[in-house]
Amino acid sequence: MGNSLGNNQFLFDYFSPIFPRYRIHRVTAKTDICIEGFPRSANSFLTSIFAKYNPQFKCADHLHAPMQIIKASMLEIPCIVVIRNPLDAIASTIAVDRSVSTTIVIKSYINFYESIWHIRNNFITAEFSKITNNPVDIIDAVNQRFNTNFVMGKMSSVVEQEVFTHLKKVKKKMRLSDTLVAVPTEAKEQIKQEIIKELEQNNFFKETEPIYKKFLSIAV
Repeated sequence: MGNSLGNNQFLFDYFSPIFPRYRIHRVTAKTDICIEGFPRSANSFLTSIFAKYNPQFKCADHLHAPMQIIKASMLEIPCIVVIRNPLDAIASTIAVDRSVSTTIVIKSYINFYESIWHIRNNFITAEFSKITNNPVDIIDAVNQRFNTNFVMGKMSSVVEQEVFTHLKKVKKKMRLSDTLVAVPTEAKEQIKQEIIKELEQNNFFKETEPIYKKFLSIAV
């Protein structure tokens, strides 16, 4: 979602039900949990493994809009905000479409997390490495904070492979390119390394680090 739609409650409430993808994934009063974050921050990994162990619960996810988290807070719905170090998250996002402005993506990262900092006590923050290595702690924190009964199994190579297999099937079904599938690939890594060099020379990029550190300080 664009920043204007993702930050504005009226636009979010008015337009998100119109489009099928937004209608399916947006927060409503019937949502059991919201999992959101900037793109390429293990959103797909966490939602997939959560669904594996909690298929009965309705999850709002993948709109990558601050208002999604704000709505969850307003409705008192359990929410997990995922975050990844800005260098990898932004580089991976740009790798999906090399025509996108590097500065715009950097500003989007800043906007996303700055827009929700004031309600940080209303969600659980989960960092990329914790999501991919020990999601049990994340779900335990959610259950403790929101008095819920979600479950999560321990991470293992078998579970990880099951998640990646599922994501690859989604890619094939939706006919996504290799850069879009939420699974590490050699092609994506090569493109990403080129972009990282660009980011390190961008004057706006240094503004992402303080924000990232703030969220790390409250992450489980």
